[in-house]
This record gives sequence, structure tokens and C-alpha cells, in this order.
Amino acid sequence: MKMCALSIVLLLTTSALAGCVGDSGSDDIDIAGTSWMLTDMDMMSEPYGMELITIMTFSEDGSIEDFLLNTTSEGCPIGTVSHTEDESLCALDMSFSIKKEWRINDNGHLIISAVMVMRGDDFEMEMDEVTCNMMVGMTVEDEYMSHYSIENTVNWLDDENACEIGSEMKMTLILDDGNLVYHVVHPVMEDDMLVMACTVGIEWTGQTEWSESELATIQSLFSRCPAAIPYGAVVWDCRLDVRLDSLPDLSAQSFNDSASEHPGYPEWCGTIVPENLALDGSAPNLPPTEEFYGMNDGYGVFSRSGAKWMHYWVAQEDCSGLGGTWDEDYSMCSVPVDCIPEADSQLIYEECLDPPYARYHWSGDYLYIGKPSNSYGNTVLIQ
Repeated sequence: MKMCALSIVLLLTTSALAGCVGDSGSDDIDIAGTSWMLTDMDMMSEPYGMELITIMTFSEDGSIEDFLLNTTSEGCPIGTVSHTEDESLCALDMSFSIKKEWRINDNGHLIISAVMVMRGDDFEMEMDEVTCNMMVGMTVEDEYMSHYSIENTVNWLDDENACEIGSEMKMTLILDDGNLVYHVVHPVMEDDMLVMACTVGIEWTGQTEWSESELATIQSLFSRCPAAIPYGAVVWDCRLDVRLDSLPDLSAQSFNDSASEHPGYPEWCGTIVPENLALDGSAPNLPPTEEFYGMNDGYGVFSRSGAKWMHYWVAQEDCSGLGGTWDEDYSMCSVPVDCIPEADSQLIYEECLDPPYARYHWSGDYLYIGKPSNSYGNTVLIQ
């Protein structure tokens, strides 16, 4: 029963993350103190129908209050309880500790954060660090919550004997005459299963069901959701690399800790790759040629600079046979790249690769590399 309740908790948490808005093109929109009656296409269809309608308030102190509208005679769903002041609302069972906040970032997007703390008495199992890591499969690695617009974290709180799961979601808003549409900043593919990728709503003034005119408004608002990218389209498949010299060590934990602080994937990640790519002659904005950026895949580090690459799987005794030299600072083999890359302000061109182009964005200790999604096994600038 408790694990069943968890699914409702995760749904509410996801709704809270998705249920907030940011407008990248307006400075005069104020959502503080407003309440909305929200739904999305998934909630409008089976198996839920109209039974799961979210009521959400953006409090002026930056916190979020969200409820489910109690639309059935059977009472509130598992994992929720009847609101003490309004029986038409179902509030989250407080045995699950969730903190939700909203803020608008420098780019005008609204960032929604949710942190859920899970303790051992919430489950029919012992809560320890191993169990906490298992929660990653239900959140961070979940296909319903895996997207460039979502940043997920999972931390074991040893002093509290609890698992802390956090997420941040970046949204864009259309707000018009008491109606709103909001969607994730980065595009969604037709086969993506992202929860509440595009949500619509009307102002909530206490109504307990949709009127016919409100339902018609809701249906019309869905036409303002961005079209999904066709299945099989070639898009920029992005990854995040971290500057090796910014880390205390090269452990997977160090990479994960640094990655949790990165400023967010560029908005072109996941968009369709244009045809006939070519360098435009603009000045490159790449890291210094000698600096290594890379990642730790759990087994070891693989990285590149502008002129060399390093992989953990090259043993010291095999290094010279590959034309490389052993780097004592990193304890890895450093091998010259097959061809020196050329670049402009957005693209990298390496003649010896197929396809030869990649897109990039450099932000201090972080380098974002986008490869065409139909390319496999290629080594571009930092891999």
C-alpha cells in the first residue's frame, strides 16, 4: 500500500514541477499569489479521464501549494488526504515531506524546484543508502522525468537516515486573459513519455468542476502547445563535460557533484539538426586548447582537449604503442587527435569524422557538446 501511495506522490511531485511557468519574452507577468486549475493531454485521457485535475497556487513567498481536485464519490486517491479546510481538494499525505518552490531566472524562465525526503518508515523496506540509490530508477533515470529541461538529484542524508530526491524544471509560458499554457523549454520528441510536457489551465476561483465553456477553452488551449519533433528526426544529442582541473579528484562522485551545479543545457539541445551545415567564419568560443573536459562513466574518465584525448582504458604499457605519452598528473594516456578541429562560434568541424560537425556551448567549467542523433561512436572535441 505504501509503495502504491508513492506513485501518487511522484505524480503530484511531477505535477508540481511542471505546474509552473516562465515567460522568456515578458518582464511584466506576475504569477505571485495566483491559483490555477490545470491539466494536460495525459490527464484528459484514460486511465484518469478528468479525475486528476491539479489546483496550484504560486505563493508570494516563492513556495508552491498544489492539490488534486476531488472529482469522484470515492474520495481522495491513495497518497492524498482530504484538505482540512476544503473537502473538494485532496492534499498530499504529510508522511511524505516535500518542499516546492518557484523562481524566475535571469533568462525569464521560471524554475520550479521540488525536494522530497523519504524516510524508512514511509516504506515496507529498510531505508538505507542502497535503497536510496534504488530510488534513482524511479525518478532520475525514469523516462517520464528524463529531459534536457529537468535537472534531477538524489542524495543520501546519513545523519537523517533519509533519501533526498530533488528536481528542477525549466518552463516557458504563454499567459493570455486568464488562461495559460506552459511547456518545457527544450523540444519533445513524438515518442517521449515526459509527464506534463505541455500543460494548460484557467484561473481557479473555487470551482469544483469544468463548466462546458471552460472545457472548450481548455481544449482550444492545447492547440498552442508546441508540435512534437517527428519520430526519427535527426536532432542535437547533447552531453555535459566538466573541466578536469576544476575537480578535487577524478572520481564519479566529483563529476556528479560538479554536474549538479551546471547552469543548464543550451536551448538548442534536442532541436532538429539543420541541413548543409557549414562554418560561418565567426570567432570560436572554445576552452583553451590544453584544457581537458570530460566525464566519468562509473568505470573511469574519458576526456579531450583541443589537441589530445585521454581514456581510462588505455594502460600505461600500451600508451606508446598508440603514439601517446603517459600523463602523470591524470595517470592516463594522452594521445594526439587524428585531425585538428576547426570551429566557429557554434560549430566544430573535424574532417576525419563522419558526420564531421558537432555543436557546442562553453560555460566556464562546463562544455556542452551536441552530436547528430544518428551518429554513433564518433569522437568530437571532448569525448
